[in-house]
Amino acid sequence: MSATTVIDIRGGAPSAMTNRKLVVIAWIVALLAATAFPLLMGATPAQADHWECGTEGAQPPNFGTADLARDIFMFAPCDGYILDARGGLHRLGNAPTATGSPYFASNLARRFVLITDAVFDGEEARGGYILDGYGALHPFEVEGGFLPPQVTGTPYFPNHDIARDLFLADVDETSARGLMLDGFGALHPFGGMDAPTGTPYFGFDIARGLQAEAQGDPRGLILDGFGALHPFGGAPQFDDTPYFGFDIARDLLWDQDAEAGYVFDGYGGLHPFGNADTADAPHHPYTGSVDTYRALSPFRLLARNGAAYDWVGSLNEPT
Repeated sequence: MSATTVIDIRGGAPSAMTNRKLVVIAWIVALLAATAFPLLMGATPAQADHWECGTEGAQPPNFGTADLARDIFMFAPCDGYILDARGGLHRLGNAPTATGSPYFASNLARRFVLITDAVFDGEEARGGYILDGYGALHPFEVEGGFLPPQVTGTPYFPNHDIARDLFLADVDETSARGLMLDGFGALHPFGGMDAPTGTPYFGFDIARGLQAEAQGDPRGLILDGFGALHPFGGAPQFDDTPYFGFDIARDLLWDQDAEAGYVFDGYGGLHPFGNADTADAPHHPYTGSVDTYRALSPFRLLARNGAAYDWVGSLNEPT
């Protein structure tokens, strides 16, 4: 078959070799458009084949191209909850159904905490709290447990979306005690929690995550969007964290006893610090230049479309 002749705007007819090069270039451009364009337009990696927990039990939600997933907590590799931006809690696997969560008319939900070890009247209080962007805490109940108490003493920023993360130290029949992180880096104690010392203040909205403990005075780590960790209350300083130079860090995990943890970025990167080993997340796509991922939990990392990918590292190695 003879090569197709294409008019060259510089004059004359190109050779058959030139035409073949043009065909190859056109094929590459078409391939890139088919793969990159959906990501640039807001699509996220497909959920197919990433959920290795089988068809029994609840599956992760699928929000399509919408950026609606906000937080995840797993108490087993296949059992846990995903929080969406409107306040909905989606159970995973065999986790009991959660009820009483709020419904927001806008994408206002930010984080949630699950109560797993508090005791009310001799029973496990399986419930928790959802944090909204204005700083309010909304209790929810889990089937087989009962509704935690309303929280007092929390800051409230009406019509100012600045609350970013939540730490719950303890809870009883009448109150809950903990810390709320705002975007400027300030920590707001509630429920009689002692004010932590040595906290940062950034002066603009760049705080992204909080991990803390409260066996004595509260101490912990604040993650900023550039990837740096800021200790407070006497927590150790970690200098081996990434520094991106722009707002792409999204969440962190920290094991205080092991002095190990991970910073999680919006492209899907898991960055160990302290004594943590390199993490393995074989099934999740690394997007490279698209801010796709939202939260990190033991056993799972969360994409903005609701996909929950497995990972293995120092904090969740199989036993």
